[in-house]
Amino acid sequence: MRPSEAAFFYTFNVSDFYRLHAQWMSSGREHGGMILAPQQRFSVGEQLRRILHLRSGTTTAGMRN
Repeated sequence: MRPSEAAFFYTFNVSDFYRLHAQWMSSGREHGGMILAPQQRFSVGEQLRRILHLRSGTTTAGMRN
């Protein structure tokens, strides 16, 4: 996926994706953004509500890296 595309990752795999983020940042690469969440903390409906709330108040540029 190109960094200019308006997409972000949402994952429960915090440790691996945090490591990938750090690698990308150290090599000067960009990504569309990541939401790293602890698994089983909220219901699926609550997760979706929170993602939509975050997305409604954040620009695409604000989600990058």
